Amino acid sequence: MQKWIVTGISGSDRIELLQELKTYSEQKLGKQVVVHDVGQLIRDECQRTRNPLIDERILDVDRSLLACLRSSSLKDVRLSFQEIPKADIHFVGVHASFRWRNRIIPGISFQNLLDLKPNGFIHVHRNVKDILEKNKKNPKWDEETLPNLEQTQEWMMEEEFITEVLAEVLNVPIYIVSRDHNIQNLADLFFSDKKRVYLSYPITEIREENPELLEKIQGPILQRLEKLFVVFNPLSIQDMR
Repeated sequence: MQKWIVTGISGSDRIELLQELKTYSEQKLGKQVVVHDVGQLIRDECQRTRNPLIDERILDVDRSLLACLRSSSLKDVRLSFQEIPKADIHFVGVHASFRWRNRIIPGISFQNLLDLKPNGFIHVHRNVKDILEKNKKNPKWDEETLPNLEQTQEWMMEEEFITEVLAEVLNVPIYIVSRDHNIQNLADLFFSDKKRVYLSYPITEIREENPELLEKIQGPILQRLEKLFVVFNPLSIQDMR
């Protein structure tokens, strides 16, 4: 049984990506995949305890209370490891950090991670503009608290950096994936022995001087490579636009 911590800021669609991966892995590969949404588990814990302080502004509560709610929710996750031991993989979707009212709030503690004993980390990236547009529709944000485009970009960088540090301290691998990563190819990362490659080439030069070649690389060449390798494609993120 594998256990992976999956981070990504609000609006990155990390849970949606995991649900798509779960559906594909179970329907096409016959694997059992369990997705734990820690944010939803915390909300469920609040309802169970009838905590009147908790609403969509959960980050406004006392930090110690928030840590207790998170630890209680992660205890439920650890229990599921025992209750579903035959699952091929458990994904635990959680923030590494929050940006809230000009503060940085930890999303998970080091002790939490020691208790979970993950096999590795996945960090989910998404186009920064798409993240901003999704967060605008989230009721927990308003004009005062919603990070702007630059702040959202900084938050993504912080989240990635913190995740990398945690993985290094625990001496486990980390993979940074795009929200738009090919689901079939992403499943290969966990359920195949394919080698991992990063698709590296002079993108800017080719884009300007030979756009037909760029289209070929991102089309038939990429499709062929994905049959042979787990491919991390830099152009799955379009922030340069």
